[in-house]
Amino acid sequence: MVKIDSFTLEDYINDNVHKAKYSIASSCSLPISLQELQLLSEKSSSPSANGENGPIPNEIFTRDLDYAPACGSQKLRARLASLYSVKILTPLSPENVLITPGASLANCLIFHGLCNPGDHVICHYPTYQQLYSQPASLGADVSLWRTNGEDNWKLDVEELKRMIRPETRFIVINNPQNPTGAVIPRSTLESIIQVAREHSIIVISDEVYRPLFHSITPADPEFPPSVMSLGYENVVVSGSMSKAYSMAGIRVGWLASPNVELVKKCEKWRAYTVISVGQIDQQIASYALDECLHKLLKRNNDLARHNLGLLEGFIEQHRWACDWVKPVGASVAFVRFSKMGKPVDDVEFCERLLEKEGVLVVPGNLCFGNRDENGNGRDFKGYVRIGFVGETKTLEGALEGLRAFMRDGFEDVPVGRLRSSRNLECLITSTSTSTSTIIITIIIYSNSLRFPSHRRSIMCQRSKDYGNSNGDIAVPRCACVGSAWAAGFIKKFRHTSNTIVIMSTWTKLKQIDKIFSHWGSMHDRQDMRRH
Repeated sequence: MVKIDSFTLEDYINDNVHKAKYSIASSCSLPISLQELQLLSEKSSSPSANGENGPIPNEIFTRDLDYAPACGSQKLRARLASLYSVKILTPLSPENVLITPGASLANCLIFHGLCNPGDHVICHYPTYQQLYSQPASLGADVSLWRTNGEDNWKLDVEELKRMIRPETRFIVINNPQNPTGAVIPRSTLESIIQVAREHSIIVISDEVYRPLFHSITPADPEFPPSVMSLGYENVVVSGSMSKAYSMAGIRVGWLASPNVELVKKCEKWRAYTVISVGQIDQQIASYALDECLHKLLKRNNDLARHNLGLLEGFIEQHRWACDWVKPVGASVAFVRFSKMGKPVDDVEFCERLLEKEGVLVVPGNLCFGNRDENGNGRDFKGYVRIGFVGETKTLEGALEGLRAFMRDGFEDVPVGRLRSSRNLECLITSTSTSTSTIIITIIIYSNSLRFPSHRRSIMCQRSKDYGNSNGDIAVPRCACVGSAWAAGFIKKFRHTSNTIVIMSTWTKLKQIDKIFSHWGSMHDRQDMRRH
């Protein structure tokens, strides 16, 4: 059985988006309708199927809804091949492109088709979790090529050279970068390709946010090209209509490579995951990339620049508590919140902001900080990811909520602390003098439970909701035990992802130390008593 980590970013958004009044957690550009898309056509309009003026081709309405060709429509593959061929000597053909239902499946096919157990993978970091978790799940040894905000999220090519091993097979990059919005400049990309060429390494480039470059122009000598145009055959890229092109709803992505053999290896896994991508979806994608490309990208880059100005205004107003590296591309920004130079607990920040103001953002340490084998995660404390290329009105409402929270609520957010499977967080959630009952919540952070999403639901309960000390509790991933809890009983939960709710009497509160004598540090014991 393949073991795969929980996809923390997706879990967090899915668990919380329905609670939000203003969600700026998504990284998609403002979605577009077909009606708006046809207004962006660069070709002369003709009557559409509904009699209105508009250039949507009749083929969309008359085509039989059968399976599409397995590797994608010839028209869409040819269009993508031509876009990648703009600045290369040997034009690509449709055989260099494989259509998938989104970039996530494109990445999945790349790793399943090319990666073997024991391969060494070097992955740009921070990035979308799939890019390092998936090869690791296949038995690869993944090393993180780290960047940090203090150095403007720049990649160090000399560090890359030191990371190379005899078994290194892949360098994985994300350009523009999620979650920072940083871009890898041309000179760095050329250096990466040179290193890869010298060691016969395949470069995998997730270019899902390309070409959303709102703060750099093609006239800049460091404007980042696709790695497809850098003259190296052993590169594979993934892309999508979801991010830069505003069409997440049609589920069209792709992988492409100058090396047809690499595409064929990835294609072998296609039938195990998807028969084909929808006919209508591909028709719409072809239409957008053929007839609306430049106006559509202008729409989204203009929106990005305008909304980025609003976000920058908030940052400048709150420099006492937050800082960032202003993004150059993509639709996201990575903002760090701190108190007196110490990063706040990003999960607490996001949870309290959502509860108090209805604003949903993404906690950085939780959703982008890799965990070690013990569940420890130290990266990106205090960071939150903000998606800013959505509806301007939504962003404005979210920023007003953030301002209100900074005035009333931010001071209650604790500074960040280590979250791991070896750490326990113990909270006395409620007491009752009539029954002399105390409810203690112990939260175990582990690889499979990286955020205390269930803690808040427990803390909001009252003691009467639990019945007697042996009552059941209807909270996912929870176990309820009575007052006769022994350290040995608790010890069996040591390597699980459970949240343990313990009911005890005041007189047995001293037994807390029995747990920590087996499990936990003196700091944890002191923290327990303090609560």
